[in-house]
Amino acid sequence: MKKIATLCLLIFAFFSESKAQELGFGFGWVNLGEPQKEIAEGEEKPKEIGPGFGFRGYYTRPITDFLSFRPEFAYNFQDNILVDYEVLTLSSNFLFTYGSFDFKVYAGGGIGYDWVREKQVFERKKTDGHYNWDIVAGFQFPFLPQLQFFLEPRYTQVLGKVKIDEEFIPGMNKVEIYGGFMIGL
Repeated sequence: MKKIATLCLLIFAFFSESKAQELGFGFGWVNLGEPQKEIAEGEEKPKEIGPGFGFRGYYTRPITDFLSFRPEFAYNFQDNILVDYEVLTLSSNFLFTYGSFDFKVYAGGGIGYDWVREKQVFERKKTDGHYNWDIVAGFQFPFLPQLQFFLEPRYTQVLGKVKIDEEFIPGMNKVEIYGGFMIGL
């Protein structure tokens, strides 16, 4: 029943007539965070993977005046001395929006899938994929009538066991801050 309800909502979101669709692109800072792991006494705590950069793109389709559906993709990368990490994310979010043309704020959340790729020096790339959930908030303000700036922090929790330094560790978090442009369609 839940699958049917979700499918109906997605069909409604994509095929309903609506106004103010948006296409957005942004660049930002990403911190591939500390893996979630129970630490036994005397055991060393796993390190954060560290900061990196990312690119994000999305399409926003309003469902009502205050609720919209937003499929997204993102590419994040982080370079260490011996190991490089890349994360490709596909996600779908529902956003609640409040404001006027001059200034809008929004918040929401959703689910997605992350492909985490690890490349060690002189070795092949290793890829591991996992589901995720995220929460997002942000604001946007106009630059031109069909062009708006946005600033958007988000938190993503990767589910499953992520392989880091040859060890499978349950979960990993990402903290991201993106800024960019939205184009009204």
